[in-house]
Amino acid sequence: MDKNIDINRINTDNFADFYSDGSLMSKLKKSVLKVGRKAIKKILTLYYVLLDHDTPKKAKMTIIGTLGYYIFPLDAVPDFIPLAGYTDDMAVLTLAFITVFFHIKQVHRDQAEQMMQKISLRK
Repeated sequence: MDKNIDINRINTDNFADFYSDGSLMSKLKKSVLKVGRKAIKKILTLYYVLLDHDTPKKAKMTIIGTLGYYIFPLDAVPDFIPLAGYTDDMAVLTLAFITVFFHIKQVHRDQAEQMMQKISLRK
């Protein structure tokens, strides 16, 4: 297993086919203890940026690819590997969050927080 994965070389477009709302929510519930509350909030924030009609298509495609990558269990570092399984997912998530940062509105952050409470991912 290559521990020095170049996160910039991961093409998230290949993972867009794995994205769906249902699979995202299922993965969130299963992985909250592994990735942490802050990461889950970022994922949900991206989800609400994706749903916003004001978000440009390029940003939406970045988000769909990123969420698909997060959902797919056998990516650069498979999710089932203890301690390391979600490191690549979090790196891709962070890059996507930075990429679409200027499209994130406070309402998206608020919606993410509300969803976390709704699906029992409280503080």
